[in-house]
Amino acid sequence: MSRNLSFSIDKDTGKTVVKVVDDTTKEVIRQIPSAEMLAISKALDKLQGLLIKEHA
Repeated sequence: MSRNLSFSIDKDTGKTVVKVVDDTTKEVIRQIPSAEMLAISKALDKLQGLLIKEHA
């Protein structure tokens, strides 16, 4: 089994994303944080922005 690590920065959250990728199929085997967690983080950032606007 040949696997590679891929490091990147999510453009929306600024968080570091680590992916374990199968070298032959290029399939993402594991991602940390998961895509779902990144989506939750983005939603919370938007919600926080709305709350700040309402209080200002």
